[in-house]
Amino acid sequence: MALKRDEYEEKRCLLNTTDPENETANRERIPIRHVVDKLDRALARGDYAEGMRLLDYWTREARALCDEDGELSVTSEMLGLSRRTNDREKGLAAIDRALELLDKSGLSDTVSGATILLNAATTRKHFGDPRERSRSTAKPNRFIIRGFPPTTSGWAGCITILLLRLPKPVIGKKPGNTTKRRLP
Repeated sequence: MALKRDEYEEKRCLLNTTDPENETANRERIPIRHVVDKLDRALARGDYAEGMRLLDYWTREARALCDEDGELSVTSEMLGLSRRTNDREKGLAAIDRALELLDKSGLSDTVSGATILLNAATTRKHFGDPRERSRSTAKPNRFIIRGFPPTTSGWAGCITILLLRLPKPVIGKKPGNTTKRRLP
């Protein structure tokens, strides 16, 4: 049985800069491939400050152009970089903005959207309580469990996020011992 094109293709690609059915989508966009290439070069040199400046600049440019798809791509990169640089303020702001942009874009039920949601959940875990009930953890779990076989990396990411939301087990030396410690 052959798959139909709409069964395996994304609704639209964030890297595609035109949409023949939508004139507003054909406006000027940031050069996301160029941005990611420059970011990769900066990170390869270990220059995280330059990476952060680059993402801040292109976030402002995307907003000035009303390029929400470009801003979503840059925000997704910001999620990862904020974890690497341990910048809590930028990380939590990127989570909020990514969720807002995903709602507007209609991409949250796609592989790309689920990937961004998992990235947001990982960032939330890094900076806060992983058990917090939020769309950044619940929605990708439902989407990935429903849409992917257990052999995919998306499935593995989903299971990791589910496990991170569980409380850590408490172990003691002897039954009834009041001195307990949490596992690392």
